[in-house]
Amino acid sequence: MPANTGGCMKKLISIAIAAGLSACLFAELNLKTLVNPKYYDELVSKGEVTVIHDDEPDTSVLFPNDETKKIFDGSRIKKDPKGYSYFYESLYYKSKAELTGGKGTVTLEDIAKVVRSVSKMQGMTYTDKNGKEKVLYDKAFMIASPDNKNPIADKNTGNANNQVSYSLQNDTKFGLCRYKINYYQTENTFYAVLNNIDDYKSLGVVGIPSQNLNFTVVAYDCGDGILVYLSSDANCRVVPTIKTQVPEAMTQRIKAIYNWFIKQF
Repeated sequence: MPANTGGCMKKLISIAIAAGLSACLFAELNLKTLVNPKYYDELVSKGEVTVIHDDEPDTSVLFPNDETKKIFDGSRIKKDPKGYSYFYESLYYKSKAELTGGKGTVTLEDIAKVVRSVSKMQGMTYTDKNGKEKVLYDKAFMIASPDNKNPIADKNTGNANNQVSYSLQNDTKFGLCRYKINYYQTENTFYAVLNNIDDYKSLGVVGIPSQNLNFTVVAYDCGDGILVYLSSDANCRVVPTIKTQVPEAMTQRIKAIYNWFIKQF
């Protein structure tokens, strides 16, 4: 063996280790750059953080600091000062190894396919206030347009940027609701916002009128992990029990969406 082979090997090993550390550092710094410093430590230690704006000024404090924030700010629900406003936002962070059980990795293309697979939301469950698991959507599928309630195949392939789709989801508490879904995709971010076409009703009483509710789902590829932002943004009518029903329902639905999401990998 030539005399300098050992030295070359040590250099190669050192370079490989340095490259690995740099990749980890980049992922960590990327996460730090995205997350509001006030909530970073809580997110890293607990894996999630939630902020609720219950009938109060509702400027987002959790939406990550990236280019899609302009889209988010531009699509916020306008609030009627005489109504009841509710804005629930959560951040979740999970390593790709945790998501897959160590069986592989997760790409942004995988995430884009999962979130656009509306038909797989059928049977999604949530936990009620008594701790009982219940079905959230007993019907869920894409439709060709708001005027056509017949199911079509999920449009879940290819780049999602600027895709507009429509869905029909039968909520077991609030009834049938169609949504307009706007999708956006960048190199490292997948973004979806669902806006209600139909009123949200309880016992025939309209609590959230058409186009006054957004569900937002955003996923960020942070190298070794995935950062997920979820929110519900509602402008509600002041009707009996609205201030108890909406907080309970939105909490249940955001948690249900996240739990469904992480089970898809």
